[in-house]
Amino acid sequence: DGVPELAWFAENGVDYDPEALLVQREIFPDGKNSCRVNGRPVTVTLLRRLGLQLINIHGQHDSQRLFDEANHLIYLDAFAHDEALLEAYGAAFSKAQALRREIDRLDMDEAEKARLVETLEYQIGEIERAELRPGEDEELEARRKLLQNAEKLSDALEAAAAALYGDEDSDGAAALLAQAEKALSRVKSVSDDVAALHQKVAELVYAAQDAAEEARDVRDELTYSAEELEQIDVLHKLKRKYGASVEDVLAFLEQAQSQLDEIEFASDKIERLRAQLAKQDEEVQQAGLALREARKRAAVELEKRIQTELSQLDMPKVQFLCQFEEQKPQETGLDLVRFLMSANVGEALRPMAKVASGGELARIMLAMKNVLAEQDAIPT
Repeated sequence: DGVPELAWFAENGVDYDPEALLVQREIFPDGKNSCRVNGRPVTVTLLRRLGLQLINIHGQHDSQRLFDEANHLIYLDAFAHDEALLEAYGAAFSKAQALRREIDRLDMDEAEKARLVETLEYQIGEIERAELRPGEDEELEARRKLLQNAEKLSDALEAAAAALYGDEDSDGAAALLAQAEKALSRVKSVSDDVAALHQKVAELVYAAQDAAEEARDVRDELTYSAEELEQIDVLHKLKRKYGASVEDVLAFLEQAQSQLDEIEFASDKIERLRAQLAKQDEEVQQAGLALREARKRAAVELEKRIQTELSQLDMPKVQFLCQFEEQKPQETGLDLVRFLMSANVGEALRPMAKVASGGELARIMLAMKNVLAEQDAIPT
């Protein structure tokens, strides 16, 4: 009884009864089993997940966690209820680390700085000389295609004009059509069919003459040079190196200019960042000291509570101590915390893993769990 309304009930479709929780499990001779919670069938896996939230069972193997001194600080913080101080220290420490990373990124040696500046200046100059305009890709691509086929176009247009207008060796289509139109004009009054035919041929004459003129005009306007094609090829080269479009190349240019400015003014920025870091380190120190004081106060109380528990576990002579060792600021604080013990009166306090037997460690862990039981959400 007294079980809280855990999220497990809603997640697994089991009705919650505030008065009582009934857990049943039948195990049959053939190895099969049947599990029910408040009458609702569940799997063994789901039952295990519920059990972990209801009962904390202590066994001798639990004491292995005491061998790892990284867990000692976790136990102390759980007892100290110092979450707010931990959060404040963590935020200050993270900000200081971010400033250090930014300073390291900007603080390069002179040779590396010179190489990077040279590379950026080359890239910026190469792009700026091209004088790119956003959206000119399609326009230049069409022009590039025309220039690549300029000679073929010129020959084709010349041949078309000759075929339409004629040359020294033969009459062109326009002249032949004109002769046909002239012949039909003399007899167009004979019948309506001939008149209609004359009209059609006359239209063909005008169309042929127009086409011939247009072919000559297009041929005459077809101007190109190797330099223009080379200039357009520069765009393709830039797109291969710096981006898939003109917009991408221009974005690379902006980024390179920004990076170059950052390097050129890096010294000034580093000085500003170092000033910020000095202030942030002071904030880290102050937050760390506040956290240390809270931990030390909690450690005194934890030591008393553990000693009391161990006395009830037939270990009245054991001494238990939380040792604090100063360290440079870390993610966990300004101190390294480890639990020390002495198994007998007069013996020096030493790390538990070096002095405690398996049975002693199991009882210390049981005492620790009993003291910390108030901090977790497991009722039994």
